[in-house]
Amino acid sequence: MNVKGDKQKVKKGGGYAFFYRTCTEDYKKKNPHESVVFAEFSKKCTEKWKGISQQQKYLFDEMAQKNHRTDREESPTKMDDAGKGKRKKKAKDPNAPKRYMSAFLCFCAEKKDSIRSQFPNITPMEIAKELSVKWEACDDLSHYEEMSRKDKERYEKEMAAYKLGQSTEAEGQPRKKLKIDPLDSLLSSN
Repeated sequence: MNVKGDKQKVKKGGGYAFFYRTCTEDYKKKNPHESVVFAEFSKKCTEKWKGISQQQKYLFDEMAQKNHRTDREESPTKMDDAGKGKRKKKAKDPNAPKRYMSAFLCFCAEKKDSIRSQFPNITPMEIAKELSVKWEACDDLSHYEEMSRKDKERYEKEMAAYKLGQSTEAEGQPRKKLKIDPLDSLLSSN
């Protein structure tokens, strides 16, 4: 039984959730062709749960806790101290080309310095808000869409070269590193 002096406390509702799951599995085994009506089934399970002894409830709590431990051990996520799962990030290749900028990002790159010069003590969040207001008010976006299109072409060329470089690396040849600043190609076209 779970006594106040125990170091490991059983999560509230863990035993009932495990009990409910076992009841559902049993019902589906006995009646494979019937669909389960959640409201009615839930009421019946609650009544059964209230009717069983504390010792039986403790056994379900124990089973739920063991099941939780095995789930945590088998999960592909990395657990931190709080027990919350965090997905492992894929390693990013530093040689991969940078993605192309959208029309909005081209607009931001062009206008950000002028906003900073107008308001020297402005925070980055306020700069972003001001840029979004100016973007909404902008009538002619074709210039920025053209910049984005050119940057997308640059990205596709670099990505093709990058993928070729990966295949030559697999054959044992050294891979060429591409160092191209995406803003240089955009700004030189003006």
